[in-house]
Amino acid sequence: MSLNATDVILAENPYNDVPPEGMQYGLVSIDATYTGVDAGDPGNAIRMSFVSAEGRTYDEFDVSVVTPNALFGQNEIYAGTSTTGNIAVLIPSTNAEQGVWALSVDFGDPAFFAAQ
Repeated sequence: MSLNATDVILAENPYNDVPPEGMQYGLVSIDATYTGVDAGDPGNAIRMSFVSAEGRTYDEFDVSVVTPNALFGQNEIYAGTSTTGNIAVLIPSTNAEQGVWALSVDFGDPAFFAAQ
């Protein structure tokens, strides 16, 4: 996980936008194992958001960037198999380390973990 992956995101694709003043790209690496019966699409099932110290939520789909080894857009995986991919979120620069990440699967209740 990186709270300031702006250089990585900008280097990935020349068309990725420079973040607005006071914002930066956060990048989270996800290791996902499918435990269902048939097949699952981790890029569509897993959602990542950032909740700032002020309580505002920033979602992965607030902006569109080409992310290195993106989780979104990967192929389906089958029972017992795993994949790894990244999710980028545009987050505020101020007090980023005081925020939390919120991860949800299939639009369920999120699990929160420290941004540091």
